[in-house]
Amino acid sequence: MVDQQIDPSIEKFKNFINQYPRICEDIHSNNVSVQALYEKWMTVGEDDPYWLTYNQSSSSTHTNKKEDSNTSDVVQTIMSATKNMDMSKIQTYVEQVSSAVQSVQEVMQQFNNNKDSSSSSTERQHADQKFFQWMRD
Repeated sequence: MVDQQIDPSIEKFKNFINQYPRICEDIHSNNVSVQALYEKWMTVGEDDPYWLTYNQSSSSTHTNKKEDSNTSDVVQTIMSATKNMDMSKIQTYVEQVSSAVQSVQEVMQQFNNNKDSSSSSTERQHADQKFFQWMRD
């Protein structure tokens, strides 16, 4: 097997990438290609402000982990609160809300039926007028 030497710029790029774990995450999730990053690194260099976005993203990832733990705390709080609830009272409340919604739906249906019947009687009157208009000529 032939022993190949890796270009020193590629080794330097590898070391640079390892400084930014967020870049590695983006590469593994196929958000960006290694080739594109290498070309960017070759053209702008290591000191470009572009690379700071990856540094900030890693801190936002840390913030997201904190938010996830806060979310799990909220879920645990809700679960502990539901343990203390009386399920028969909840069932009664759900039934009351359901009957209220059903009443509103019935009123809306009656309103729509009245609207439809009034519009159909108006349409019938217009049709009668059109029928007799041909006789006027």
